[in-house]
Amino acid sequence: MKALVQGNADLVEIQEALVSDAKTLSGIQRDVWITTYINKEYGITKEDILGKGMGSPIHIAKWEETIVKPQSKTFIAKVNGIIVGFCFAKKEDNLSRIGSIYILKEFQGKGLGTKLIENAIPYLGREKPIMLEVATFNQRAIHFYKKCGFEETGNEIAEEQMVRLQSGIVLPEIEMVLSAVS
Repeated sequence: MKALVQGNADLVEIQEALVSDAKTLSGIQRDVWITTYINKEYGITKEDILGKGMGSPIHIAKWEETIVKPQSKTFIAKVNGIIVGFCFAKKEDNLSRIGSIYILKEFQGKGLGTKLIENAIPYLGREKPIMLEVATFNQRAIHFYKKCGFEETGNEIAEEQMVRLQSGIVLPEIEMVLSAVS
């Protein structure tokens, strides 16, 4: 899929990730976590984010494994041939899941997230609910998901399922769902 970024002539391509993209995806994830999740109110520091090991050889290897797993796809957004974001989508037994959408800060707000989710949802199908978790303080992402039709479930996420940072702080998250269509 090729399209122009909103408001300028940059060429955007959405395609499935290749194993060779793993290093770039790991780096994008690290960079987006740094710009998004550092939060004084919750005590989340840059050291917490860097402590997750994103960008490390181990993290890159995990992405290589993830990219080739059946029942999941990672869609990448390229602007002028350079990967600037991605969306990980996974089919599970009773539901489907958007595991992440990460777009580099300078490319946010240009419609790339919408283009990524517009590829992920048809892949996942609408026969089952599509779930995701998002940081409680990431209002921009919550608003984006609501625009895409997701709703907050109000369900508590078990602490053992939440992301625990190096300092021991748990990243506070809410659950959102895009209901199944029968």
